[in-house]
Amino acid sequence: DLFSARSGVGVVAVTLSQTSAGEAARGGRAVLWGDVSRREDVERLADRVREVDCWVHSASSGGCGEAGYREVYLQGCRNLLDCLPGVPGIFCSSTS
Repeated sequence: DLFSARSGVGVVAVTLSQTSAGEAARGGRAVLWGDVSRREDVERLADRVREVDCWVHSASSGGCGEAGYREVYLQGCRNLLDCLPGVPGIFCSSTS
């Protein structure tokens, strides 16, 4: 498994809901919760994962229309860039 401790790759996943984070963490994964469109959430998450080599933004807008896309994709990337300065990122867009 690419994301296992045996692989030597450290991965921390972030999901929107605290419930989903708890369920995913049961599999031994490092999972945090927060909303990337909310700066205060990203600041809190960044404080917990300061030593990251890169971030990957592959969140879903949940089909919330144009405003939802702007919040999650555009504001989410801005928050990640601002809260993790100098850390390279990858943005994965949806096709919806």
